[in-house]
Amino acid sequence: MANPFLEYEEVQSKQPGGWAFELLQTAVIALAICIILWLFVVQGNQVDGQSMEPTFHDKELVLTDKVIQHFGEYKNGDVVIFKNETSGNDFIKRLIGLPGDEVSVSGGRVYVNGVQIEEAYLPEGRETSGGTFLAEGETVLVPEGKYFALGDNRGFSRDSRDNTVGLIPKNDLKGRVFLIYWPPKSDNLGIVHRVDSSVFNK
Repeated sequence: MANPFLEYEEVQSKQPGGWAFELLQTAVIALAICIILWLFVVQGNQVDGQSMEPTFHDKELVLTDKVIQHFGEYKNGDVVIFKNETSGNDFIKRLIGLPGDEVSVSGGRVYVNGVQIEEAYLPEGRETSGGTFLAEGETVLVPEGKYFALGDNRGFSRDSRDNTVGLIPKNDLKGRVFLIYWPPKSDNLGIVHRVDSSVFNK
């Protein structure tokens, strides 16, 4: 009578490739997982320009949470990546107004729903001027499905104050920036913390 254990060992030993095949199989699975994560969970972007200084600097590499676009909720103060419909390029800016908010600029300060917001992420003394879309002293009501965003470097940022950007459709948002991964950061390990929404009186 044949030994079933011996037959099993013989079959196993005849698998093509042996350890090399298993290594290749593991690599393919790992690659598939990475692709899924990259397509549906996170996205890498490079900061282009100085519009978000001092929070982000030119050529820094960041990671963006894409899950929030479909299963989460954006908050005032979130730093986001979005596609600008005018230029076709990706922009990085900070959300100031959510659907239903009223945003205005007056005397160098930003107001949301009539209350001046405390922007601790800006250098002391940095002021905000109006633009071609949101002029000084005017108020914009952010409609459903749209957002109002500003760059932290207010004097060097093309953002929702300008007609070439204006209000941003939610479908153009690509996610929330949560990490600066290059160059390495010693403080906070490059983690981009969310702003306390109480400064927006929410």
